[in-house]
Amino acid sequence: MAARGALIALALTLAGPGWATDLGVEGKTFPIHEPDMMELMAERASRIDWEAVARDLARRADETLSDFPMAPLPVATETATHYVDPTYVLDRPILDQNGKELIPAGTRANPLEKIRPVTRLFLFDPRREDQVACLDAALAAWPELIEPLSVGGDIRGMAKKLGRPVFYADRHIVERFGLRATPSLVGVGRGERSTMLAVTEFAPGTCSVAGLREAWYGLPFKTEKGALESTTPDGPASK
Repeated sequence: MAARGALIALALTLAGPGWATDLGVEGKTFPIHEPDMMELMAERASRIDWEAVARDLARRADETLSDFPMAPLPVATETATHYVDPTYVLDRPILDQNGKELIPAGTRANPLEKIRPVTRLFLFDPRREDQVACLDAALAAWPELIEPLSVGGDIRGMAKKLGRPVFYADRHIVERFGLRATPSLVGVGRGERSTMLAVTEFAPGTCSVAGLREAWYGLPFKTEKGALESTTPDGPASK
């Protein structure tokens, strides 16, 4: 499944006990023997209106204070990609409509085995003009594919200025995505890293549409055999 907005919704859902709760009973009949947890996740996720999720998040942000505390993330000092394993461990069992356990607590699963987000999160510090300029360029190039993620500040004002939701990098998202510095592009990897999140940080002066396109699936990395694997083809063509 490739869904617009799935990446941010995935982060928000997995920040807490989300999947264990969201995978509750909805009247669907599941296989009796060895149900596939990821199939259940994908089936539920496919029924989520991601646009409605984004609108609801924007509405909630508009109802809160406009001055969000700034996440303590430094400015990146080098351009590099690190990979994050989003494997999730259920903290409670998934039950069927009769209360019978389908999947036990403690089961491990990686949502990226079934869900392939097409969007990318762009983490930025609104106090840095160069990062805001890079965000503007990214939105101009890929208006449907970039989801702004701010470390804090006037989220409501930024959303109104951009005419689109701006998400807040709270502690859960920072931890879940392994965010270390700004600016960063968060996406999914390819090849050996296809089930991992690719988080690319950009040193000052290196954040550009061309740089973001090159890092769309993460920058080239060494395989287990020592060969340098490219994540090409590069990201999507700009608008």
